[in-house]
Amino acid sequence: MAIALRGAVQQANGASAGSGNVTLNAPAGLASNDEFSLTCMAATSITSDAQLTDFQAPWADGTGIKHAAARRLCNGSETSFVETCVGGSLAIGFAVSGVNTSTPTEQFTKNDPNGTTTFTTTASTPTDDNSWHVVGYHDGNNTNTVATPPAGYTILGARQDNGAVGTGVMYRKDLGAGSAGTPVTATLVWTSNAWGTAISYIIRPSLAGSDTLMGGGCL
Repeated sequence: MAIALRGAVQQANGASAGSGNVTLNAPAGLASNDEFSLTCMAATSITSDAQLTDFQAPWADGTGIKHAAARRLCNGSETSFVETCVGGSLAIGFAVSGVNTSTPTEQFTKNDPNGTTTFTTTASTPTDDNSWHVVGYHDGNNTNTVATPPAGYTILGARQDNGAVGTGVMYRKDLGAGSAGTPVTATLVWTSNAWGTAISYIIRPSLAGSDTLMGGGCL
């Protein structure tokens, strides 16, 4: 089964201090075994929704702005996801169907380029053909824009926060047949020097037939 986009959502909270929580409503049609994931940035702190699992603990870039990336294999009853933040914040999330339900994601990477226009993700290597490479870029300048998006990638969402926390964008690419085992990176160029983070991970497609053993049979 091929991975298919269920829907994407985004939100920002312009609070310059105090609560800057962002709520992402579940994409329309969210179903059992859909994979939902998001990236978030906030001026002071981030705590992910209890429904979500962080790819890694939230971290600070060189300027102190906080970043997070989290995911969930959904049961279809989810209505929203809340990132608890302090200070201005933004989040972009999306859901897909057709994932490997045993191991939906792999190869999470992040790096924090600072003082440059060019953000390149650390390499991720897909286990399977026809995986998706998902990348996210955060910049602490809320007036910065994308000069050159990553070549061959489709945008999932873009958001700027009026509370001056910055700008966030997410993209994805179907890596296609013959891509298993080949490291992949993606480069984005901002219009002006940026301070932030570049996030990368792989979404794995469903195995042929079923991702779970049924009645003692074999995959």
